[in-house]
Amino acid sequence: MPSIVDALKELGFDVDDAKAELLKAKLEEADEVKGLKQQRDSLLEEKKTSAQKAKEAEEARKAAEEAAAKNSGDVAALQELYSSKEKALQDQIRQRDQRILGGVKESVLAEVAGKFISPAAAKLMLGGLVDVGYGDGGEPAVTFRGADGKPLQGGKEDFIKYLYGSADFQPLLTGVQSSGGGAAGGVGHGGAVDLSKMTMTERAQLANTNPALFEQLSKR
Repeated sequence: MPSIVDALKELGFDVDDAKAELLKAKLEEADEVKGLKQQRDSLLEEKKTSAQKAKEAEEARKAAEEAAAKNSGDVAALQELYSSKEKALQDQIRQRDQRILGGVKESVLAEVAGKFISPAAAKLMLGGLVDVGYGDGGEPAVTFRGADGKPLQGGKEDFIKYLYGSADFQPLLTGVQSSGGGAAGGVGHGGAVDLSKMTMTERAQLANTNPALFEQLSKR
């Protein structure tokens, strides 16, 4: 089997130019991941600040209710006022939590997708295999799933090892020698394509051969 360098030469590509383009793509990918990590850290700091504000608002509400009760004021009106403010603040915290978890997930997906021939298609394909929530310590925790949807043990590096060891993903990953066997059947274009009825192998094939269609179907 010819090497990648020999294959590029046979196709008429300049090997040095190809290496330069690959290096450029890797550098751009590294910058993107760095930016996402910085955004994640910023959002985590916002979450801590919001949590402190929520605590202060709760303390203020209780103090106001106690003062109103002592002065025989309109306690019901004060309760309604502070409950409204508390709800608004909780909604704000919830929205920031969603942004934080979304940022963490995007950062993880960007790193893992960088191992794929087509990172953009990989992000869409892997989205359902990466879950992010809060752990017992209040910090974001990432859970990875296999092609069968079952949780996997370990972290990001273990997930990458799983991908390289999976026949479903190997054809789409960089640094994996192609078997030359051609694409399997099952992903036709003669009729409507339903992503939910496709196997992981078929999804991988579609993401590799037609990223635009895969992205369109993923948004339905």
